[in-house]
Amino acid sequence: MRKGLIVALCGLCCLCMAGCPVSGLGNLFGLNTTTIRLVNTGDFDVVVELYIHDQQEILESLLPTLGEQIVVTVSAGQSTTISRDCDDIQIVMVDDADLNIIGGIGPSQNTRAYRDGDDFNCGDTLTFTFSHPTLPTELNIDFSKN
Repeated sequence: MRKGLIVALCGLCCLCMAGCPVSGLGNLFGLNTTTIRLVNTGDFDVVVELYIHDQQEILESLLPTLGEQIVVTVSAGQSTTISRDCDDIQIVMVDDADLNIIGGIGPSQNTRAYRDGDDFNCGDTLTFTFSHPTLPTELNIDFSKN
């Protein structure tokens, strides 16, 4: 068993050194996954509408029309994680985030588009943190990557 594993790894190394692409190997080890983390540090739920697309060159203005829409409600003090293959998240944008204070009424906010290669890389965790001041008159969105 151990000998077979060593032979398989050596064969894989030879293929890689010879320039042969090894499709799916990154997925096997979770390396070809980009994760979007939505963190709500506030006292009210936030309804987040974000868009992703597999073409990073798409115009930001066309992303809501051509991209995949993901709508998530992030409860107060909670977080939600979305993971996809790197090829599926080449661009991401929060198009509309609404602070749900009373009956769906509250401030809203959006972000610019973030692109693979410029703003993040394959395998990164993209974190959008939603916060508001003590008097919830505005919604703030901070972006970071790990």
